[in-house]
Amino acid sequence: MAKKKIQIFILDDIYEKLKEESEKDDRTVSYIINKILEEKYKNNKQIENEKDIEEEKIETVVKEKIDYAAVVNMYNEICKSYPKVKSLSDSRKKAIKARLVKHTMEEIKEVFEKAEASDFMRGCNSKNWQASFDWMIMDRNMTKILDGNYDNRDAANTNKHPNRDSSYDGLNVFADDFKEW
Repeated sequence: MAKKKIQIFILDDIYEKLKEESEKDDRTVSYIINKILEEKYKNNKQIENEKDIEEEKIETVVKEKIDYAAVVNMYNEICKSYPKVKSLSDSRKKAIKARLVKHTMEEIKEVFEKAEASDFMRGCNSKNWQASFDWMIMDRNMTKILDGNYDNRDAANTNKHPNRDSSYDGLNVFADDFKEW
């Protein structure tokens, strides 16, 4: 069913191009069809080349012999506030390999450094949730960490948090002043 839709789409496209081209000049239909097919072939080749480049990146990472232990050691050395990683499962190796296709070791190190510096990720949050090695090396989480989504906020911005009651802060200041009086 999908193949027929694609064929119809291509035929419609060819028909439209033929119509446009035949209005411009008196070239033969076969010449016009050949030009259209050449254009489609170029577009398909470009897409294939992009896929080949991505596959080459993956092959390069695989050929370079990934040092999984180095990633785990880096995590254990930097992330002192988190539970140590004691074993490397196949799923952890797979996740590390996948991250190394798009990220460098420096970026992975930056993720661990940001995680160690983040109060929220270390468990200072309303749910006492704490990040883990496995959570950090997930693609979407690594991207958010690198983007700074879990960085600590400075004191000036914490008062602007929508869930924070700034009147409570004022009350503390008043209480401190009253004590001194």
